Amino acid sequence: MNLVLPQASKSLLEDGNYEGKRATFILSDGSRRADVRHGDGRCVYSDGSVYEGRWDDGVIAGTGTYHWADGASYVGSWRKGKLDGQGVMTLRDGTKITGTWVSDELEGYAICAVPGSPEEQVKFHRNQVIHSS
Repeated sequence: MNLVLPQASKSLLEDGNYEGKRATFILSDGSRRADVRHGDGRCVYSDGSVYEGRWDDGVIAGTGTYHWADGASYVGSWRKGKLDGQGVMTLRDGTKITGTWVSDELEGYAICAVPGSPEEQVKFHRNQVIHSS
């Protein structure tokens, strides 16, 4: 099995057209961070990709959905702006991968469903297939 996974978008770090709650935080040194994305919201990035989900102090965290401009998507857990935890990635060809991500990389066993083929259990290490059934 040869899968090409979409890379985490650098656009997650840029400002986009954001719809959602913003907050002001008072930092430990007494300074303020105003107008920070916080809570649930939706952001459309300049490359056409869209994130809808949770932010924590300006960083994507918790549960959310990211749609790449090429049609791929990820629904699942995020931590510190990266895919992290359980999720389902759908590639632009319709292939669905259900598994665990660690810091933007697919890790361990995942279920892969390629359109027109039976589901397959595949072992990944750092986004690379190392064994398939």
